[in-house]
Amino acid sequence: EKGELIWVDAIPGIGPIVPDQLVEAVLKYMHECAVIQHGMIMPRNVRHYNCPPVEILKK
Repeated sequence: EKGELIWVDAIPGIGPIVPDQLVEAVLKYMHECAVIQHGMIMPRNVRHYNCPPVEILKK
């Protein structure tokens, strides 16, 4: 069914677990990009300085 959410169990990967608030911030940013790019997300959006980080940066 179109728009159906599929749950996938976590699979260990490279790097630490990304906190939910970072995931939400990136999703919000990507949605804003898609609105002005005819529904598209492009690699430059991920590399852009306005894109929130998907990791906790140590100071």
